[in-house]
Amino acid sequence: MGEAHSNRPSTLKLSLLGNSVPIPPRDEHPSFQTPRTARNYEEHLYRETKRQQQQALADRRQLKQQEANSRAMLYARYKPAIDMSIEGIMANEDLPPPRKAKLIQIEKNRLHRKVSLELERLSSSIATQWQLNVFHLVGG
Repeated sequence: MGEAHSNRPSTLKLSLLGNSVPIPPRDEHPSFQTPRTARNYEEHLYRETKRQQQQALADRRQLKQQEANSRAMLYARYKPAIDMSIEGIMANEDLPPPRKAKLIQIEKNRLHRKVSLELERLSSSIATQWQLNVFHLVGG
């Protein structure tokens, strides 16, 4: 049985995006050496998983905060023009009140639509930039 192990290469290769990553055989893996090493390895994996979860949560919070900041900036940019349009509607004496209310609602919807479209455009350009950065990091 010892001869069967001697014929096997000491590491296996995993091809990931054209890069070879050595993977130790099962009996050479740290978690299979001793019970203490296995416990340490499991604790390491648990801590690493928790760290990654915390990082993902922090990243999500940061993205939400950035989106809120962008939304506030866009409302500040577009709201004055919409407010002027609404003031013009209110000042028009020829329009009946129901028509004024409908036009004001249309203007408010226009503001929300402008902000949403601009946020979507910003998000897609950020996502595209992120994909390009990852592409360059991977070596594309």
